[in-house]
Amino acid sequence: MPPLTLPLHRTTPHPFHPLTDAEWDALAPLIAPTSRRGRPAHRARRTMDAIFWVACSAGPWRALPETYGPANSAHRMLARLAHNGVLDRLLIAASRHPLAFASMKSLEWRIVRAWRRAARLLPVTSIALARRLGLLSALPAPSWCLPYPELMPELLSAIRNFFHNRRIPSRRELRFLSRLHRLIAGRPHLFRTTEPPGLAAPGVL
Repeated sequence: MPPLTLPLHRTTPHPFHPLTDAEWDALAPLIAPTSRRGRPAHRARRTMDAIFWVACSAGPWRALPETYGPANSAHRMLARLAHNGVLDRLLIAASRHPLAFASMKSLEWRIVRAWRRAARLLPVTSIALARRLGLLSALPAPSWCLPYPELMPELLSAIRNFFHNRRIPSRRELRFLSRLHRLIAGRPHLFRTTEPPGLAAPGVL
């Protein structure tokens, strides 16, 4: 995870449009681990357009136009990008972090929306990454619902102290540990992977 913590900011929304040649040239190397599995380049590009189309909308996957291929294929590819860490790399590349790529700036909105669509598939460390990158539009819930894995060392230290001193925590201490655990885990059941229709980018549906 990049050590820098950036101020929270909202990404400027825009209607969906297919990848330009320049955008695809910037994006393709970053998703190479997925596209090397025999998927032709033109199909990988179409599938990324499909992911971005759904991500920029507030509708379901089944609303994807047939011109972008099967919705199931796009959903499976998004899941792979989430599980193999590619989505996190895309998030960094399109952010304001020093490791970002200028060539990815025009993709920021589409990437943060795709990342948010996959939020329930991502580990808690990825949620922390989006927060530290300041990408408010990627976050699927208010701050009190988000996981804070960086508090894990504090929880483990407190538990070790109880074992080291061989004593049972008091009721007050147990409440503190329970609250700390809830903060670390967050409340993923309250995550919203899309905005209500009125808040989606105009013209995307």
